[in-house]
Amino acid sequence: MKDFCFHKTVLFWSALVLLFKLSPIHAEEITFSQALQRLKSHNSLKVLEESSLAQRAKVDSGSSLGDSRFKISAKNFPRDTFRNDQSPMTGMEFAISQKLAIS
Repeated sequence: MKDFCFHKTVLFWSALVLLFKLSPIHAEEITFSQALQRLKSHNSLKVLEESSLAQRAKVDSGSSLGDSRFKISAKNFPRDTFRNDQSPMTGMEFAISQKLAIS
């Protein structure tokens, strides 16, 4: 929750800087609440907020484990007979794997 509030604060100030940097300079006076309304409806802020939400969703899904994998391999079978008793290096390999997050 603390990180989310931090990100929201960073987004707010970033949007404020972008608003003043990208908007043409006017000599018009506006109130603080009008400035907040303009910030809330500014496209740059919406893009930053959506990006932040996407990153948060990515982190949440990253904490779950991926699918397990099962692998079967036929190793060193002769091409002409496919017999498994012709060479000592011939055999079947079975494997199960799972990706784990180390962090």
